[in-house]
Amino acid sequence: MNSILSTAFANLFKLLGLYCLLSCIFATAANASSTEGDYSTKEARRAQLMEWAQAKYKASNHLSHKPFWILGDTAVNGCKAEYSNYMVDFKNHSDDKGKSVDNFILPAIVRYLYQFEHCLSKQNIAVLQNYVAQGPCCENNAYFDHGTLNHAILQASSWYLLAQYFNRDVWINKNRGKYTSKEIQSEIYKNLVARFNRHIQAGHYEMASPNYIEANFFPLLNLIDFAEDDTIRSLAEAEANMTLSYLKANSFKGKLVPPLTRQKSNELNGSIQNSAKLSYQLGRDKRLYWYYFGPELPLTLADFSSHKSASYWIFYMLSNWKPDNVNTNINSAEIVTNKIPMFSFWGKDTETELFSRNYIGENYALASSNVRYFPYWYSGDIVEFGILVDSESLFNQIDCTQPYWQSNYSVEINNNYKTRWFDRSSPFMQTYVVDKHNMLFIANIPPKDPFTKYSTMFTKTRSSRVNELAQFVRCRIPKDFDAIDKSDRLIKIKEGNTYIQITSLDQIFAYENDDYYQYFTLKGGKSAMHFFVTDEVSSMAELSKEASQYNANFSPEKAQIVLDIQAQKRQIKMTYNNVLYKDSNSRIAEREIVYESIPLIEEEKK
Repeated sequence: MNSILSTAFANLFKLLGLYCLLSCIFATAANASSTEGDYSTKEARRAQLMEWAQAKYKASNHLSHKPFWILGDTAVNGCKAEYSNYMVDFKNHSDDKGKSVDNFILPAIVRYLYQFEHCLSKQNIAVLQNYVAQGPCCENNAYFDHGTLNHAILQASSWYLLAQYFNRDVWINKNRGKYTSKEIQSEIYKNLVARFNRHIQAGHYEMASPNYIEANFFPLLNLIDFAEDDTIRSLAEAEANMTLSYLKANSFKGKLVPPLTRQKSNELNGSIQNSAKLSYQLGRDKRLYWYYFGPELPLTLADFSSHKSASYWIFYMLSNWKPDNVNTNINSAEIVTNKIPMFSFWGKDTETELFSRNYIGENYALASSNVRYFPYWYSGDIVEFGILVDSESLFNQIDCTQPYWQSNYSVEINNNYKTRWFDRSSPFMQTYVVDKHNMLFIANIPPKDPFTKYSTMFTKTRSSRVNELAQFVRCRIPKDFDAIDKSDRLIKIKEGNTYIQITSLDQIFAYENDDYYQYFTLKGGKSAMHFFVTDEVSSMAELSKEASQYNANFSPEKAQIVLDIQAQKRQIKMTYNNVLYKDSNSRIAEREIVYESIPLIEEEKK
């Protein structure tokens, strides 16, 4: 117990600072109604989150949700013995018959221990200490496990800080033996340093995920606020800054632009309130953006207390950390390129999996990505490209699907969940953003699936379609846009200040619609389109005149588009480049893939 008291004194000044912070928040929250929806300052946004953090707004008592609203309600209404008793009992935080504590709950337990230590009795701390070190509830406290990228940081940050707090214990891992607290800290320290150094340098796969960018971010705030080691604290802060820098540089009106990783759902252009059935789950990138950069999307209580998403945002308002080195003055005249690395294990060097290009302007954004697909691995949950438009509509993105990864369920998805397009990437679609006005698209779909040598968990969702791949590309335009003029091979669109012309370079469009979208389909294995987008005209006639300066032609035999830009005397050749990994159960290709060459782009001056 002496070690516990020693730790408590060591953290006294830090906790006093946090108490002062909370006192300021309480004062602001008391006057939150005066903002009347004006969230232009972070103080106002924090005050609103403080109000929504109260238990009366909780979404559910589900085990992965309850610890977060307990944190929020404690911040607003003070200590409750029932909260403390619940938080320290690991039996409340395991849903797998006592095998392990839930990864996503660990950071909440840590923050309660450090930030609300004054709420815990000596008995509470003893109970928690017993669960942490001796693990009586669980077959395995996974001190050193990795899992996915977000699992890794959720676990590592939490066990590190628990070992820091209970710093003189002997910990029992029932699968791996006994460790002292110092040994736990030392091993996790090496893992975290490797991870942080690699991610700060090269980013990581899930930073482009609307679902998991937040899960990778919020555990960093625990390390920033409570880690005693200067190196760990500064590295955690650097990764937090890197994450927010990527979010800021690659968001349009509060939404991440493609490529999106680990994302199967639609990205609503606003709140899920009254629209939750139209989106598989809320993209949590929006909550991060709303809090740190401003409310470009009108999010509501439903977005912060949704039953589909635990209240990780509680950590934002409980932490006094402020980002720095975040570029808030993105040059909208430039094409931004990014390299998204493959999944990595504790910072191990990996190759690039996605190479992206985007233009983000005031009225629209163009985004495309070249993907190094692994057909026998986890490649399906990627949104490959899109055109995003400044709009008040519920949906504001134009995108396409070639049903492949989830093709076993294409009929069901089409009939019952038409707005939920699970396959917004395909090995047989390739796109390229040429400049801020032009994007090119090629599809080259074989009759049969070329990737059938191995059967894995990732091939089961397309196993019934191996001999009859869907021979079409279907695209969609939000139906609420101001104007959609259709013809056989040409679509002209107006929404706000943005004008778009979509030209089929081969076959004719087939049209259908529902309550939310106008769909257009290109039937056949080979197809191509030219997208021209501008906010520099004021009529459809001017759109046609501007677009006529760009002459695009398609050769199905070569799977090649040639785009002539007359005014600039440039010619762009885009060729579908079949450089996929073939018949391999490893990450070694039959021939080397250069990610910039998917598709093959050749440019020359005329």
